[in-house]
Amino acid sequence: MTFLSLRYKIKTAMPEKALSSLIRSGIPFSRPKREGECLVFFSSPFTKQRVSDWCAKEKYTASVRYEGIFSHILALKHRYGIIFGTILSLFLIYLSTFYVWSVRIEGNSNVSDGEIKKLLYECGFGEGSNKRRVDVNEIQNEALLRCHELSFLSINIHGMVADVVVHERVTAPKATPENEPYNLVADYDGVIVSSVVLDGKSLFEIGDTVFKGQLLVSGLVDSTSDKTALRRSRGKVFARTDRALTFEIPFEDIRREYTKTEYSSGVRVLGHSFSGKPDDSKGDCDITVHEEEIRLLGLVLPIKKEVRCAKYYTEKKVILSPEEAEKKAREEYEKYISTELDSATILEESFSVNETDTSLILTAKVTAIENIATEKKIEITE
Repeated sequence: MTFLSLRYKIKTAMPEKALSSLIRSGIPFSRPKREGECLVFFSSPFTKQRVSDWCAKEKYTASVRYEGIFSHILALKHRYGIIFGTILSLFLIYLSTFYVWSVRIEGNSNVSDGEIKKLLYECGFGEGSNKRRVDVNEIQNEALLRCHELSFLSINIHGMVADVVVHERVTAPKATPENEPYNLVADYDGVIVSSVVLDGKSLFEIGDTVFKGQLLVSGLVDSTSDKTALRRSRGKVFARTDRALTFEIPFEDIRREYTKTEYSSGVRVLGHSFSGKPDDSKGDCDITVHEEEIRLLGLVLPIKKEVRCAKYYTEKKVILSPEEAEKKAREEYEKYISTELDSATILEESFSVNETDTSLILTAKVTAIENIATEKKIEITE
């Protein structure tokens, strides 16, 4: 669409003859077409007088109409509300360029986006922050001091979007100095079935019965010069162990009973939320908030759509039946096996159940093959 042009409509019984005369006149025009007994064409506003002179010379009657973007603007010259709203919107858009519209987080895995945004907000930075009044270096340093899980944090503001790049702190396992002497002692009672000793002096035989705390591999070894040396014992000692695991489940339990779910919609403008809050009179509730960015022509606007989900619940005491309590106890047992005995081979397992007035006790007898060797530092006293 052109910015501004004039549309002429000339009424004549012979539009072809009028078009030929217009061409001979040398007046620039475009998009000529015939509409019944009329010739229609477009021309620039600067040729209006020449077209008028040509129409008077040829004795044509022409109707003129403005078309283009400017013509639409002129049509709104008496619509003061629209003009004021447009000017105000342009001013607000200009003013909003001084603020951060959106914060994007990169590089995190264990620390969530919400936790990092909350941390930055406590340090004085977030959606709605004035870029001219923000000391990025000071905020970065303060955020790192507040959150020990992060080893690096960088804020890069591009236009109205802030990209926050973080590196999480990797906690290295505590290394055992290679030159310090260690023994291997038994962590549990058992009967030794096999071993792999890489360094140190073995003090057991296959088939020996050992007890918790008993020395298995000594770091004090004989050297070739008829002297003794201190080493760090290395290896694994596998034994057949018998454990009695006890899990007690009270019959009285507290459970949440969800009564209703309510959704509310709202908006978040430059970090400020405008949405309904849950009604406390209806009871306690769990709240989840889902945010959705709003874009215009690929630009992220400082307005986000919020959908809040409030699940109301009441807490009440329930009495578990023996069957329910036993089921819960066996779940605790399975959880223990998957975490504490995940590398062991279970040979046998048996269960016994005992009920008291207030709880159910599940006793699991487990026979397994596992590594019972654990390091213990050799203390040297002068």
